[in-house]
Amino acid sequence: MSLGSKTCTEFFSKKGSWCHAWSASPACYLSKNALGVQISGDPDCDDVEIRVQTALEWAEGTYPHPKGSIHIKWHTENGVRVFGRVEVPDGVKVTISE
Repeated sequence: MSLGSKTCTEFFSKKGSWCHAWSASPACYLSKNALGVQISGDPDCDDVEIRVQTALEWAEGTYPHPKGSIHIKWHTENGVRVFGRVEVPDGVKVTISE
């Protein structure tokens, strides 16, 4: 809002679109960094890596995938990230990385 926009911009700079229909940057950022969902470049998206990149203490959410939803729930306990739930659709390989 400090840039003068009344809605969230597409990017976190003036160079982005000021009228992006769904304000996609926050959703993309949260999916990739807070939930940690990284989709490989293969056409089927069958290789998913969970690599959380945030200082948050917990996150929970659902990520859309062509074969169904990916559900993730994690929290930090004594400085260690603990995954309470990682569910992926059948046929999808998931790897959890630190």
